[in-house]
Amino acid sequence: DFGAHPAKSLWWDFNEIHMNNYEDIVYNVRLILIKFIEYEYSNRIVLKKPISWYEWFMDNCDLIYDFI
Repeated sequence: DFGAHPAKSLWWDFNEIHMNNYEDIVYNVRLILIKFIEYEYSNRIVLKKPISWYEWFMDNCDLIYDFI
């Protein structure tokens, strides 16, 4: 079956499908971002402000390379 809007998950249909739930979506996205930031902060394996940048880089260069 083919229609003008074949899937309800496409970005151009988002407003039509979810316009009544906009506040709930914003609230849930906000909660997810807060939880993600809390998780990242508590599980961080790379120091934000190292004493020695050289040692920091030597310890984390493989990790940085993998992310890139």
